[in-house]
Amino acid sequence: MPRYKNFLSLTKTRKTTYEFDQKNISKTNILNILEAARWAPSCGNAQPWYFIVVEDKKTIKQLVGTTHYIHAPFIHPLPPVVIAFVLPSDKHMHQYFEEEYTHCCIHSQCTQHQNEEELCFAMSVFSSTLAATDLGISSCILTPQQDQATKLLKVEKIGVVRLLVGLGYEKNNAFQKARTRRALKDLVFYDGRRK
Repeated sequence: MPRYKNFLSLTKTRKTTYEFDQKNISKTNILNILEAARWAPSCGNAQPWYFIVVEDKKTIKQLVGTTHYIHAPFIHPLPPVVIAFVLPSDKHMHQYFEEEYTHCCIHSQCTQHQNEEELCFAMSVFSSTLAATDLGISSCILTPQQDQATKLLKVEKIGVVRLLVGLGYEKNNAFQKARTRRALKDLVFYDGRRK
């Protein structure tokens, strides 16, 4: 039975969680979240992502310690699971997905495919958080200092850790920032003009 009446309802329900309960997430649910991330759309079906599931509390603490502190109060207690999203290096993408990069040489000044990779990568991250929400699992998206997180998880040969998704169940009476959005009428243009 669907948890949400429609996709918009699911999207509006997804939010950043700041305080996590320490209840474990089942392996089945983690795999479902990873499947949603894996099936995100990507340009030329390049699939520019790898996922590292981290459940070790010490490593999670170290990873969160690499993040840019833009949330207040910050994430605490920490999530019991973190998925590190790795953006492959250009060299790695050309080596393993060469057929998708025939339009762009690795040694050229073209940055189009790099922009495409980053946009697709972000869609994979967002898909994972929507899947988590649909399963009743809370999440937060964290931006690490890439060099530190990449070194910590030892993935330098593959790419860089660009984003972290913390997963868990929200603690009772957890802190929540006010959730607001700008009015749609202020964001939409029709044929270049507002109506």
